[in-house]
Amino acid sequence: MGIDPGLARTGIGVISHNHGEFKRIHSDVIRTDPNLPMSERLAKIVQAVRACVLEYRPAAAAVERVFVSVNPNSALQLGQARGAVMATLGENGLPVAEISPLAVKKNLTGDSKADKRKVATIVRSLFAIAPQERLAIDASDALAVAAAYRSTSRLRLRRTKRR
Repeated sequence: MGIDPGLARTGIGVISHNHGEFKRIHSDVIRTDPNLPMSERLAKIVQAVRACVLEYRPAAAAVERVFVSVNPNSALQLGQARGAVMATLGENGLPVAEISPLAVKKNLTGDSKADKRKVATIVRSLFAIAPQERLAIDASDALAVAAAYRSTSRLRLRRTKRR
């Protein structure tokens, strides 16, 4: 499971990877109403992440790391959303990895400075998502996080086995 956290929009992607082939199991965006109190917005994120974990039973989760923001208020809100996600995954017993946006881009495109469009194009190709099928950018980013984590975790596992 990959998660691209945000207060207004949190992307979720659940994938499988068998015999070198990625498959999208589920992708969605959790949207919260900016007119609601912070506690209700965070509760909605918690409830949606929990429901997804209970329905799809992923083996592990990867959450995109917070980037440094110029706007302290935006950074705080992102941190709160990310904390809600991490706590929910933890309470459900999932191992959680953190992966930086640069690592996701580098892993999928070979370029750590790739833009969102390039990442989305790779995600569509990797998961065989038809061009006419709607895929929100936050859901695409979550699938990218899951795929990048899956790829790097396999590399770490191979390195560990060799030693």
